[in-house]
Amino acid sequence: MNIKKLAKLFALIPLPLALVQTASAVEITVLEDRLKAVGIQDAARDFEKQTGIKVNVIETHTYVYTIEKLRLDGPAGTAPDMMVLPHDQVSIAAQEGLISPLDLNKAEKSKFLPSALDAVTYKGQVYAIPKTVENLVVLYYKNYIKKPFETLEEYTNYSEEVWEKTDGGSYGFVAKLDDLYFAYPIIKAFGGYVFGRNEEGRYNIDDFGLNNQASLDAVNYMKNLNDHYHIPFDTKGKHETIFNMLDYFLSTNAHSIITGPWDIRACMDKGVKFGVAALPKLPNGKYMSGFNGVRAYVINKWSKNYDACRQFAMFLNQPKYAKIRFDLTGAPPALAITKDDPELFDNEIIKAIYTQFDRNEYMPNIPEMAQVWLPYSAMLGQIYNNEAQIKSGLDFVTSKIKQSIKDYRLENNL
Repeated sequence: MNIKKLAKLFALIPLPLALVQTASAVEITVLEDRLKAVGIQDAARDFEKQTGIKVNVIETHTYVYTIEKLRLDGPAGTAPDMMVLPHDQVSIAAQEGLISPLDLNKAEKSKFLPSALDAVTYKGQVYAIPKTVENLVVLYYKNYIKKPFETLEEYTNYSEEVWEKTDGGSYGFVAKLDDLYFAYPIIKAFGGYVFGRNEEGRYNIDDFGLNNQASLDAVNYMKNLNDHYHIPFDTKGKHETIFNMLDYFLSTNAHSIITGPWDIRACMDKGVKFGVAALPKLPNGKYMSGFNGVRAYVINKWSKNYDACRQFAMFLNQPKYAKIRFDLTGAPPALAITKDDPELFDNEIIKAIYTQFDRNEYMPNIPEMAQVWLPYSAMLGQIYNNEAQIKSGLDFVTSKIKQSIKDYRLENNL
């Protein structure tokens, strides 16, 4: 995109806040995602020049521990002022009183995708400033795969061909099927779901769909994939093994993987000639369609710099800085302008992510969702390893999840 086109893009959204020079020296600390701090450094420098407020940017290794850090360090006064959370954790932090609510006016709200704002809203109150949207896509080596495949079967067949040609040295395709987040696109395409909804559109936690017949069929399909095509052993098990999957891709030992925009920066740094594609079709003719996610800035409830944090979060979301962030990290902005702008949408990464975006649903943004991830993922692993039967295993873990949700609600007076 040339400078003239960029200028046109930036002009579409006015500056979010009138910037006021601060009389006293104020500093805020922002905890960014792994490998993402570079994306906001320009904005932080310009913000300090215009307001006098210094922004210290630090990185977390993984978001999984961010909320735990806030629980421990927030009351002690040592937690960062502002941090990034995935939207399903925003509701947990809000329910536990760890973050401050945000009152955005109509003009401020209009800058973001409505669905992104909904995702960071808990009990009618906005608790975060959307930063980026994310979902699973296929990353593939253009040197090996000239055009992304249309079906999952083509990917798995190709993977076996590569395995045989390299005597087990490389994989044509790697997907992490023993983690609910990565497995859900298949479960949903079969007709499974996490929580149903009531007539008002709210989640009905009593309607749990991950052990219905459609989900049983989906898990049976994934078990067959696990049994009949080669998957690197060290990409199985704990969620953190997704880093091993990326390592296989960066080393060219995997020609394609299912992952998300959080890995695009690493591919850029490596100089990889890669492509990005929406998820493929299954044998039933339906596209894999999983969760959309929003990563958003929240303000630590114990921070003494609420106003400065709020101002910086809005400053960051000017199109100019959102574009810089995208160019440096590959993370698509959650701005309303992004999806409808033909110039930006022409980008291959944006196009793939938003094609998938339209097929997906948002990850449930209720605290009860936290009780689902680990036990269900662990059960998938047990089923694939023949340590549990599909129906009895899913029924067992469903009972366990429902009890955990009941206990959680009782403990938190929900």
